[in-house]
Amino acid sequence: MLSCGIILTYMTWDKIFIAKFFVVLVYTLTLGTIIFLVIKLRLLFITKDKLTSLYLFRLKKTTILKDEITTSKWTTWDVKEHKFITLTITDKNKNQISLSDFEFENLDSIASSIIGDNYFDKSISHFKAQAKQNNSLTYFIAIITTTLLIFSIVKLDLNKSFNATHAVFIFSILTILATVKRIIKYRHIEKYGI
Repeated sequence: MLSCGIILTYMTWDKIFIAKFFVVLVYTLTLGTIIFLVIKLRLLFITKDKLTSLYLFRLKKTTILKDEITTSKWTTWDVKEHKFITLTITDKNKNQISLSDFEFENLDSIASSIIGDNYFDKSISHFKAQAKQNNSLTYFIAIITTTLLIFSIVKLDLNKSFNATHAVFIFSILTILATVKRIIKYRHIEKYGI
């Protein structure tokens, strides 16, 4: 993407100003995305007895043995209209690993495998607050994505090779499935508290 951005910038530099503006904007967004991924990309390894967090590009590795965990602290934080939950795990050597549902879609199953099934006792208020705040935004995303899916179905031509319409169609289906899963989860939390 960087190579394409550089080539397009070079090719259009003496051309129309508006084209230069958009090419430079795309190049800047691409560069920003790559820098963000380099800083934030992390792998998480969970085994029966330990939890390992590895930041590939920062060369930072943190390992916590499950039997040495001393505290697990739940917090919530907001990004505009959306609430996220973070679990911070600390061991007796003061090593910390923070996990968030911003990074991991399956935070509740990760927490269950690390802390045990009683993790929900301490986190129920955070999950209820998240379900209450995120519910309307999740419905909005489902409606918008369903509309996008309908428009892509109308334009879809299966006889043509893969193009943007096919990509939008696949993206819409995946987004709707993830959104419906979240809606069911939020309803279950609001109704039963789990």
